[in-house]
Amino acid sequence: MGELKRTRVALSPEMFSFGNEHRTPGIHLTDIVHDMLEQAGIAKKYKLEAEGGFTQADLDAFALQGFLWEEVFSDQIATIVLKRNNQYVRIGEIACPMTSDDGQAFIVEYDAKGNLLTPIPPRHIIMTVDALRIEPAPNNRVSLAEFKWTTKSAKMNPEDSRPDWFYQVKGYLKGVKELLGRRIERVEWHVQFACGERWGTAPIYAPWEREYSERDIEDCWESLVGHTERRVLDDPAHRWAQYL
Repeated sequence: MGELKRTRVALSPEMFSFGNEHRTPGIHLTDIVHDMLEQAGIAKKYKLEAEGGFTQADLDAFALQGFLWEEVFSDQIATIVLKRNNQYVRIGEIACPMTSDDGQAFIVEYDAKGNLLTPIPPRHIIMTVDALRIEPAPNNRVSLAEFKWTTKSAKMNPEDSRPDWFYQVKGYLKGVKELLGRRIERVEWHVQFACGERWGTAPIYAPWEREYSERDIEDCWESLVGHTERRVLDDPAHRWAQYL
């Protein structure tokens, strides 16, 4: 009789990340948010292996679970379980100009060989919106939908624990407005708490929603653009400089 043997398979999280079939060259919104919060000393950080914390394989596994949650939820639960008769539309990557003088927003597209159909112009910020939720007539309301997976407790206050989520969506709202020519103010987050309220308890799914004023969105965008420009001004050799 043979023995039961366990093999650990390392899967690259990028294989399961929506919109990351390519890493589009340019300045990405999530990189700006992370850099801005890191400079402010409030960025999300994991303790690394050298400090007695997580290995790179652990961190990749966290990312993988998050990407899988986005795929399963947006493709299955939103249409089958919730039965809201709403349409969740994925539009992919948006390239949004920093200011109105920098051009127009457009959807980033690739050909079958992986070549950009439209080169990314200077001073455009790249963002990947999870989905837009389009409610049926007569309402026809459009909302931004984000899907998140976390090992944090479901008791957390996300505005305190994950400020990056809120900078991210306000940047996305700006990008969608520039792309569609209409203001989108409502955001819904669909969050899977893998560990429930504490380690060892059942997973919890919890949706949140919030509306933002146009001033909220514009103030956030000015902060993101201002941070990017100051970063390059302080260090002309910074990797973002080639895209400004």
